[in-house]
Amino acid sequence: MKSMNKVLGYMRKKWYLPLSFAVMLLSFFVNAPTGEMIVSLKWNGLTMIFIMSISVAGLMKEKTLSPLKIASDAFEHMGAILLWFIALGFALSAFITSIAASLFLIPLAINLLEKKERKEQIPGTVAAIAISANAGGLLLPSGSIQNMLLHRAIEADSSFIMTMLPFFLISIPALLLMIPAVLGKKTMERVYIHGEYDEDEVGTKGMRMLYVCLIAVAVLSSFGLFKWFVILLVTLIILIVFDRSVFIRTDYSIFLSILFLTIAGNSFDAGTVSIMKSTLLSEVIGSGAAAAFLLPSADNVSNLLIGSNIGAFGTVISAPALIALHSMVKRGKKDSLIFTAYYTGASVLFIALSSLYINLI
Repeated sequence: MKSMNKVLGYMRKKWYLPLSFAVMLLSFFVNAPTGEMIVSLKWNGLTMIFIMSISVAGLMKEKTLSPLKIASDAFEHMGAILLWFIALGFALSAFITSIAASLFLIPLAINLLEKKERKEQIPGTVAAIAISANAGGLLLPSGSIQNMLLHRAIEADSSFIMTMLPFFLISIPALLLMIPAVLGKKTMERVYIHGEYDEDEVGTKGMRMLYVCLIAVAVLSSFGLFKWFVILLVTLIILIVFDRSVFIRTDYSIFLSILFLTIAGNSFDAGTVSIMKSTLLSEVIGSGAAAAFLLPSADNVSNLLIGSNIGAFGTVISAPALIALHSMVKRGKKDSLIFTAYYTGASVLFIALSSLYINLI
């Protein structure tokens, strides 16, 4: 009975996993899967998602990012603290995905602000982290689920980075404006943060370097430097030899849900994929899910890439926003509403600037 309750609890928490599995099963009635279809799946992107999932789990297990907690002590003004978290979200998400950056930074920010009795700044700061994680994930294939899935498909037509660079730059004003919007006159308010951290928080140096290297290899593979099956095989052998426990700690739910939706997408013809269409679908089911579902029949991968990334902003269905909202719900209705207002406001500004740029070109 306890085991069943655990399974049901996991399914409620990871609701997108059984839903995507059900969609895949329904797609079999439309078009039964074949060996040719399985081979034609975007295995390079799927492999990158799989390796990133394991590598991020390893980073968290070894507490590789813990020194950033100590670095937070150096800032004495609220504006500098908020800018620090925005910069961290912006930088980390490009390499370890927006999801992993949010999972690490949001609890850290909440903890620091609670220590210094600045609880009223928590919703706005968390919203800024969620927005910065989405924004930082725009530039590189390793920045988000949709980017990992789409990057090799778009390289056949144009450069991934050159396609996303304008939107990456457009996000910067929206991020910087969040500082005065969240803090107002308290931007220059002086605070002192003195964290108390144990010396043993950081894991083994060798294992930390191993997982950093695995992430670096995954990022480089996105530019076609390595074959996906070679990277997968080498990664599995290395981890089986040096750290088999990471396989148990890894959360495979996102990888599996993207795999299920990619298979399902092969059974449906999504028709013409416009930026608007992929943006709206991303606002409803999430950017990664929309990219996985639309990719098999997409006639314009560039439109899908741009639309799914723009769709990561707006509603709180994107992974960083959901992680942030979950943290706010625990704190009460007021914090949830304040967070949603800040997140929506910054998202609307980014979407408006992006729409203006698209119309101008």
